[in-house]
Amino acid sequence: MRILSTICVVVLAAMTIFAQAGQKIAKIELEGLQALTAETVIATSGLKVGERFSVDATDEAAQRLLSSGLFKKVGYRTRNAGGNVTITFQLEEVKGQSSPVVFDNFIWFSDEELAAAIDTAAAAAIIADLFTIAPWFAGSFDWQTRENASGHA
Repeated sequence: MRILSTICVVVLAAMTIFAQAGQKIAKIELEGLQALTAETVIATSGLKVGERFSVDATDEAAQRLLSSGLFKKVGYRTRNAGGNVTITFQLEEVKGQSSPVVFDNFIWFSDEELAAAIDTAAAAAIIADLFTIAPWFAGSFDWQTRENASGHA
């Protein structure tokens, strides 16, 4: 009896593998997109319609989407119709950013050092802008002549 159950498990596993080998990706659907285009997301996934379907490749595509930094949550489901598989990704985009920042090939600096330098540069630019517009708010300002008390325009 034990041999028979082992044979059944092996046959079922083989059937599943052979069934997947003949399956092709017929369609890739996306749910939950807000700002990104379907073309961008599908290209990021690395999957292509017409390729051979595999669960491993689909798992890797979901991980690529999550690792892109564009999504807070990524899930998927599949529908099989004959030898054609439709993959539907359920996505939740990250709010408040249009794209992730990746530092590449800066061998002398860590990501943290680069981020700190960017924050410092951004703060310096804001402060410089404040000093540029400061005369507008300093002292009394005549909106007709656009001059403050010191005569600066």
